[in-house]
Amino acid sequence: MIAAVCVAAALVWLLVAVVSSFGRDGSGGEGRVAGRLAKLPQEDYQTVNDIMLPTVDGETTQIDHVVVSRYGIFVIETKDYNGWIFGGENQRIWTQSFKGGRWSGPQKFHFQNPIRQNWRHIYAMADCLELPCRYFLELLLQGR
Repeated sequence: MIAAVCVAAALVWLLVAVVSSFGRDGSGGEGRVAGRLAKLPQEDYQTVNDIMLPTVDGETTQIDHVVVSRYGIFVIETKDYNGWIFGGENQRIWTQSFKGGRWSGPQKFHFQNPIRQNWRHIYAMADCLELPCRYFLELLLQGR
């Protein structure tokens, strides 16, 4: 378990530079993270990006990145939001808020809780691979 935590910390550290620079050159966050993940040693890590999987309720879910290693299966959700983000771990919907400009008032947008979204990804992947969820580790990356 300690090794998995160390690997998760290393992956986060590896991606922090990419995530913190989202939006500077117009590239999407997912593409930048995929490029960085491709630099992991291939003898230790196998990466797959942009996976569509069926869910138990007959729908599909899109997973940004999966990294398979001897430490576990890392399921990574990438977000590239700015403004103020409001939401709790157990809330179904979060809110993105912008101050507004001179001629417009504050703007608010709602989006799915990314923590819950990534758990849905893990459950779908565990179901497809017929593995227990304990083999999966989640990473959520927020840019800006």
